[in-house]
Amino acid sequence: MKLKMFCILALVMSCLAIVSLSAQNITIRARGTMGGENLELRINGTTVNSWTMTTSYQDLTATGDGTIDVYFTNDDQLADGMDIQVDYIIYNGQTYQAEDQEENTGVYVNNSCGGSYSEMLQCNGYIRFETGANPTNPPGEQGSLGDVNDDGVIDIVDALLIAQYYVNIITGEFNTANADVNCSGEIDIVDALLVAQLYVGLLDELPCATPEITPGPTPDPTQSPNCGNNPTPVRVNVNFTGSPFTGSHQVVVETDPSLPQFTIFRPSDLGPGKNYPILAWGQGGCSTNGLSNPEFNAEIASHGYLMIADGTPNGSGGGCGSAYSMDLRSGECLLDAIHWAIEENNNPCSQYYQCLDISKTAAFGWSCGGIMAEGAGSMHDPVLTTFMLNSSGMMSANQSVIDAFETPGLFLVGGPGDMAYENSKRDYNAIKTGAIPAIFLSTDVGHGGTYSQDNGGSFAQVDLAWLNWWLKDDMGATGKGYFIGSTCKVCSSAWEMATKNLP
Repeated sequence: MKLKMFCILALVMSCLAIVSLSAQNITIRARGTMGGENLELRINGTTVNSWTMTTSYQDLTATGDGTIDVYFTNDDQLADGMDIQVDYIIYNGQTYQAEDQEENTGVYVNNSCGGSYSEMLQCNGYIRFETGANPTNPPGEQGSLGDVNDDGVIDIVDALLIAQYYVNIITGEFNTANADVNCSGEIDIVDALLVAQLYVGLLDELPCATPEITPGPTPDPTQSPNCGNNPTPVRVNVNFTGSPFTGSHQVVVETDPSLPQFTIFRPSDLGPGKNYPILAWGQGGCSTNGLSNPEFNAEIASHGYLMIADGTPNGSGGGCGSAYSMDLRSGECLLDAIHWAIEENNNPCSQYYQCLDISKTAAFGWSCGGIMAEGAGSMHDPVLTTFMLNSSGMMSANQSVIDAFETPGLFLVGGPGDMAYENSKRDYNAIKTGAIPAIFLSTDVGHGGTYSQDNGGSFAQVDLAWLNWWLKDDMGATGKGYFIGSTCKVCSSAWEMATKNLP
């Protein structure tokens, strides 16, 4: 009897040790946009930790168990002011992405605070992470394996009952069919420890929880996957005027039901191995019309780029950037479009399957759309390769945003008469030596640029050369050589030019 009681005591002590270890269980990965933001961790409504944020991502650790809310508490209510970006939390060994959470009272959407599925906290508010007290504690749906008392829950009571059964002192009902959780053919102390580990979240499932699957026939590689529910893109008729586009690809304009609020300009020839880079474009004036600059967008697409423009055709379905109105937070819209394209490239049912170069992307735009691009460039998203501002710049100086840039940037304006000239030049000048490669270019065309000119005019050619350089590794006259060296097209009196940190 002493040996039996010792076995049970050993199990209890092991379970307590497991619970103790699992209590060191919360990591929050987050950053501020300016620095000085206050972030609080509240569990079951009680504040258990608080931190002052910097502009670099931090891994913030804490201990607790229950409903997890990550709070932003000192919003300065400025458009370009303090915000918090939460990447994810790790709770009991499981990662929960912020953008997957339904309840976010601090995101700014449609000119108000509160929404869902975003990393951003732009108002005083919180992201609630749907983890539950024990996220991996199953209620018994796995054929009731481990639930030896048949109460519908797998918990520490089941672990202790298995231990009691092992030493032959079981009392009450005990379902032996649910006790051999490692399929060893015996019910022993190992089964009890496995159930205890499952209860506290150290196991995702019991060793026997996944049923054995009998292999089916080898799939025929010549057969397409079942894509019956995949949405079909809708073609848009556009009456292009002027000269034929200068690229080698015919251009298709369409919308995709899986990407509402955007208009797509793409090469007509799709297929694996095309490796088209991915571009996201923000409209001038925060327009909701995806056809605001069709000649410009199509000219660039004709050179082998997937161009995703904010807004629906003729604005009937709205646009993403318009909800933010000249706010850097709108950069998330352009990044969302890029991420959509990356997912499509990996989807066997998509027309873009293995067609795109997901390592080469750009966010750019005109005026309000340039602020969207500047916001995207400051969000530390690793998918972004470059950002470009056309006749744009922040409404006020913000060095922390400039310091957050991690990819090359182009600042293109329409001369001193362009109302964005001073803002763009100020933002360019704020880039520090040794930071990102950048070029400032200006020519006297005004704030309206050259978008309405044949094939998008000179602004389209400058943007295209920059894209060719950074997204297609073009070192010749149509890429890097457009800006540098004997083939330079902007090294003339018609252009004001400045460069920083160029390779």
